Amino acid sequence: MSNVMNFLPLLDSSRDSETRTDAEIASKLTTEALREELARRQHHEVPFTWSEELVTPSGAWAFQTEASLSDTAVACASLAATGNRRIGLCAASIKGDSSEESEVQTLKNKVEGVITNLSKIIEAAYRVMRPTLYLDASFDALTEEFGALLTALKEQKRPVQEDVEVPKERPQESLPETEIVVVETEEGVAEMVDTITACLEGTAACEAKEPQLAVDLEGVSLGRDGDISIVQIFLAPKKVCFLVDVFTLGSVAFKTAGRVSRTTTIASLLEDPQVKKLLFDCRTDNEALAHLYGVHMRGVVDVQLMYSATRTETRQRTKLFALSLVATRCANISKDDEANFHSINNWGMAALVLGGKTTQCYMEEQRMNALVLNEEPDMKDAWEDFKVRVDCVKETEGYAMCNERPLSSLAQRYCAQDVALLGRIWRYCRDHEAWNQDWEERVSKETQSRLAMADLPTSTLSSMTRDDWTKAPEGWAEIEQVSRVTGKVIKKGKGKSKAKATKVDSGSW
Repeated sequence: MSNVMNFLPLLDSSRDSETRTDAEIASKLTTEALREELARRQHHEVPFTWSEELVTPSGAWAFQTEASLSDTAVACASLAATGNRRIGLCAASIKGDSSEESEVQTLKNKVEGVITNLSKIIEAAYRVMRPTLYLDASFDALTEEFGALLTALKEQKRPVQEDVEVPKERPQESLPETEIVVVETEEGVAEMVDTITACLEGTAACEAKEPQLAVDLEGVSLGRDGDISIVQIFLAPKKVCFLVDVFTLGSVAFKTAGRVSRTTTIASLLEDPQVKKLLFDCRTDNEALAHLYGVHMRGVVDVQLMYSATRTETRQRTKLFALSLVATRCANISKDDEANFHSINNWGMAALVLGGKTTQCYMEEQRMNALVLNEEPDMKDAWEDFKVRVDCVKETEGYAMCNERPLSSLAQRYCAQDVALLGRIWRYCRDHEAWNQDWEERVSKETQSRLAMADLPTSTLSSMTRDDWTKAPEGWAEIEQVSRVTGKVIKKGKGKSKAKATKVDSGSW
């Protein structure tokens, strides 16, 4: 602390001696001493001595920035000494404590580099000392920047980003090309664990900001009293989706360690708070893992909550949206890709409900009928007819054929597509002008509440209605959306027509 503040006496060198008390305190005392000094002043109501009055003939020290540096520094030291942390969290909050500590260490290294440079600046300044040096050498600019930093630390708030323009149109993207790897042997699990671990270690070295894993689960009846059939793990840097066959492997899927990473398993990766994992509605997935295999997920970033948090229309923050709608909105794909997305989603779901063979036979039958009539097969209409059968079975038996093996190509593509797009949802929400540190804190807190639902008694969950599961967190709709770019309230768009409103609502759960 004392080293960081060593340049303050230099900035204060031309000031009257009787008004230098706080600068000397800030530069010389330890953090503990600063804390005691602050307590003493508060107890005895001793005022800070830096005044806005003109105390020199030139009036150089009448400026607000210079006058406020000392008391702000003392407040920062006191905040650090007491360990107080305000409610508003910064970007690291969504990464978890361990990732935050890593970033703090990186920041510390940079600060130490600045301290070294400051020592050189001090030596040079002493050699060329003169009354106008403060302005001649741009110390006033240094004071302004350092003052802004201290103020941010004191208030635990980021400044509003200025001169940043939110792009009106996002560039169009294609659906991600994903390699699919079905993991159905113990050796396959070990190889997958080693691949993931090596990749995570590599991205940690380059300070990757985006979570590198996306996770989803499938089951006939997913939940604490049901089963887990497949665990999908998307490794973003490799663009590969591992489909772990839990139906075949059982607990081996979670307990098998890597051959290189001898202490790492799928269970340890899912439970590691340092390993950030994207999920879309983590409630049922975590509940199933906790009760069926004793795995309690941590380090979860729930992108369903992030999407809800960035809705600028009040009514859209009263409910939760389904993945199929959120994915297509956030991915910004072409019409053809959107049609392809829905095709993969629909026919893949049918394969998990009615079986891959049954679904594939129906699709081939539709194509053959169209060929006989010398027409292009209309698979969209074919799906509308088939959907009636799918919905009927799904309503009563869930994903009845989720355990069909080998896993059909339709089911594989469905499982992989779900997790491959979670990263795009995360980036869309992170870059949204409504996303700020307060929303980060709310989403983080609500995610922890969702994970804690696994510990609730079954009777409590059974009493929850569909509306309880599909409504957004309480109070979110009443929060005023403020742009992190302009600092102003985001104006709501014009009201939608009833037809369009119905279409939007149909995408909620």
